[in-house]
Amino acid sequence: ALVTLVLGIAAAGLRVNPTLDRLRSVTAASRLEERLAPMFGLPREVYVVLAGGADLESLLQINETLTAAIAIELPGVGLQSPTRLLPSQAAQEQTAARIRDARLLPDAVRRSLDQAAEAAGFRAGAFQPFADRLPQLLDASARLTYDGYEANGLGDLARRFVVRDGARWLAATYVFPTDAAQVASLERLVERVDPSQTLTGLPLVNRELGRRFLPQFFKGLAIGSLVVVALVALAFRRWRLTLYALAPTVLG
Repeated sequence: ALVTLVLGIAAAGLRVNPTLDRLRSVTAASRLEERLAPMFGLPREVYVVLAGGADLESLLQINETLTAAIAIELPGVGLQSPTRLLPSQAAQEQTAARIRDARLLPDAVRRSLDQAAEAAGFRAGAFQPFADRLPQLLDASARLTYDGYEANGLGDLARRFVVRDGARWLAATYVFPTDAAQVASLERLVERVDPSQTLTGLPLVNRELGRRFLPQFFKGLAIGSLVVVALVALAFRRWRLTLYALAPTVLG
């Protein structure tokens, strides 16, 4: 009785952490990663906004709306979006119209570039690789496409943000909020821009596990207790003996 009483009092200080963080291995390599992450500015908590659909163009336009809203309402939050690599065709058409309106000619730009390089003290030909790409840069008919990334050996870069899954497309936007207020604002933004999007990430999973733990624990405890009482009652067939048999379990 004394030992049970002492341990019962000590048990009041127990706290259960049901998050996935507690399942991570603790090794020399993981401890080194924890030390290096702040030194190189690596994000510790990553949230992912997933959008799916049959039309890639509509997904990209929704993503542009989302990234613009995050830039306005959460200016300090880090963001990596698929439209940084693959803008929507509508956005590319707007850029092409600006290029056409500017009426820039490759030869004129090359001469201006050479003059600026000479005035700044660069040696002749220092910017020649850039100058050679001017016709492509100023080509208002060129477009970035997912298939273009694949054809030019950059598919692994594009697939970090956009993936083709049969007839569907999946687009992932990586967001790096730093506190609970930013996470709450991000959830509201995602819901407002397009409710079909899904905001996920390990911190959200941990929060959901923590919220579900107690109700599920008590539910399991109640079911297990009823089963034990039923089995003991069937074995003794007398309530008095059943209560005697259950007394150690209840005390424990």
